[in-house]
Order: sequence, then C-alpha cells, then structure tokens
Amino acid sequence: MEKILSPQNSLIKTAISLAKKKYRLSTGLFKVEGVRTVEELIVSGYDIYALIATEEAYSRTRVDELMKIAIERDCRVVCVPDALYAKITEVEEHQGIMALVY
Repeated sequence: MEKILSPQNSLIKTAISLAKKKYRLSTGLFKVEGVRTVEELIVSGYDIYALIATEEAYSRTRVDELMKIAIERDCRVVCVPDALYAKITEVEEHQGIMALVY
C-alpha cells in the first residue's frame, strides 16, 4: 500500500479532475465512492485503476479486505489523510473509500 500526503501528487490531481466530464472522457476513468459500491466493482471484475482510502477507513475490517483483494489483482492501493480525501471527494458524508475505474 502506498501513502500519499501531497495534493500535488498526480493521482490526487487526476481524482480531482474527474469531477469534470471532459476529464472523464479524455482519460476514460470515472470515480466511484462508498464501501458497497467499491466492493461490487471488485467482485464484478471491473478494471480498477486505483483504490484510494482514508487512514480511518483503512482501519475498518471490510475496507482492509477490499484493499487486500485489490492488491492481489495488482491494483494501485493508496492511503491518504482525511484532509486530503476531503479535497478529492464529491460526497459530503463520505465513507472514506473510492475507486478510479476504467
């Protein structure tokens, strides 16, 4: 698992840019948030570019299991502080986990 602390990181910038349709179209990526939705994506076999979770979310057993499965599938798994996650999420009451999906 990788830890990112800087908002200047390219993955963080990509996640932020996906709020705009033109970036979703140009990259072919979209962002999905929430434990259940991310879990369904992983089980369904979607091609996940990266999983991003807060330190708090990562401490929960269900999220930890999702991260382990993603690592087994050679997915990029990133842990970020809550303050940085707040900059990339579009959800007010987030669960602290998102996937960037092809």
